[in-house]
Amino acid sequence: MYYKIKTSKLPMITWNGRVNLQSPFKHEERILGEYIIYIINSGELFLEEDGQRYHLQKGDYIMLDPYKKHKGYKLSTCDYYYIHFKSDIIENLNISEERFKTKINNNYTPNFYANDEPEQFSIYLPKHYSIKDMNDYYSITHHIDEAINAHHDGIAFYPVLGSTKLVDIFIKIYQMLLRDYNYNVNHQASKSLLTVQHVRKYIERNIFRTIKRKEIMDMIHLNYDYLNRLFKKQIGCSINKYIQLKKIETAKNIMLNNHDLKISEIGYLVGIDNPFYFSKLFKKIVGESPQQYYKKVLANTDYSNERE
Repeated sequence: MYYKIKTSKLPMITWNGRVNLQSPFKHEERILGEYIIYIINSGELFLEEDGQRYHLQKGDYIMLDPYKKHKGYKLSTCDYYYIHFKSDIIENLNISEERFKTKINNNYTPNFYANDEPEQFSIYLPKHYSIKDMNDYYSITHHIDEAINAHHDGIAFYPVLGSTKLVDIFIKIYQMLLRDYNYNVNHQASKSLLTVQHVRKYIERNIFRTIKRKEIMDMIHLNYDYLNRLFKKQIGCSINKYIQLKKIETAKNIMLNNHDLKISEIGYLVGIDNPFYFSKLFKKIVGESPQQYYKKVLANTDYSNERE
């Protein structure tokens, strides 16, 4: 479950605080007409909402929906923050994780003259999230402590102050999601880059023989079609096309450095046993036959015998 939250309008906090329960307890069963956020400071909290169970630990955040039954399903001992609030600007999203990631990574340029509310005023949050960085955790709990103190001390405009702190928390978690997801993307991109480079080096080391699809799959331990897509995305051509290009490039280098070889011998040296196929591939890539190309090479080096 995910949420779309419009930040251009403040939520209304009805109650907030902190609970430290040292004796084991089971959360009461209830249905409330407001959202509730729990952030676990220490210990464990076992919560169930509409049949879905959550085992919450230090650094975990969860948002419970209004008019849905929630209860404890196991004895808990924990220290946690809670925020009860009402809002008509939260939309439940039943979307996949991939779709959610796409949404939070999209950058929108707001049109402030449009009649509709700019998309950039909305953020996307999951129902449950684990805060991994303790600096982030302390930043969020600091906002909650300020809201709690303002409420309990009766500071002027404390409802507005508390609501702005809640929006700050939403934005902070949203920023953490962006950072975490971008890290995963970059990590995956680096891994993909290394995989493709490994394939390239393997091809170049074995360019003098026939390279089969199966041996590449066995070496990388990836589905060939998937690997081929990675390769094409990074290199700009398929694996097979790259092999062909490298073979013809190698053949041209052989021609430049060896002036007494037959065309069929050059093809054989780059792992192409069929002279007809070698000539056809060479012309397709270079734009002229190997005989024509070799003749130019020999002419430039004072050789006049055309090689067949």
